[in-house]
Amino acid sequence: MCMNTVTELAKKVNPCQRNFDLTQSIPQEHIDYILQAATSMPTKDNSNSYEIIVFTKEEHTRKLLDTAFHYVDMQGNKRALYCNGQVYSRCTILFSRPKNNDKKSSDESDMMIGIASASAALAAAELGYATGFCKCIHNKTINKFKKSIGLEYVSNPRLMLGIGIPNKNFDRHDIVIDNKSVNRKEARPEKNISITFA
Repeated sequence: MCMNTVTELAKKVNPCQRNFDLTQSIPQEHIDYILQAATSMPTKDNSNSYEIIVFTKEEHTRKLLDTAFHYVDMQGNKRALYCNGQVYSRCTILFSRPKNNDKKSSDESDMMIGIASASAALAAAELGYATGFCKCIHNKTINKFKKSIGLEYVSNPRLMLGIGIPNKNFDRHDIVIDNKSVNRKEARPEKNISITFA
């Protein structure tokens, strides 16, 4: 029995790819496969715990880049723009809570989004793509973006997943616009998850 496939894919998903080759499109059948993986994962009581919006137009993913910033970066500078280039991809999946979620349902939605998005990333890696997660979504900016493309009904975006072929001209940490590095997000220390057998 082969036991290394999922762990090898997880190792590919773990490093965040912050730039993509925007000349390399993703076939619709690959996108469908990734979405099938995401939506096939379990949810509490088989409920519709989240919504998915898929962006494949470069003009849209470029605008998503403007919504994905921190108010304070690692150096203490306010409003660090262009620090989450992973959303500027050939396919960015946005996971959102459904409307009218109460506190309990919202917490459950976030957990289900985590499960679904992980499955999507593993499916993308299986197809040979790199991925990058982003939870930095500036509400005022993304609300303006949603309105500009007729997505006002999307109530509470929680997580984005960029998918694509890495840009071979840059390190994966570089945020690239118009084929130029405009920022760089340095790697964080390796994680060390505690595991206890009881």
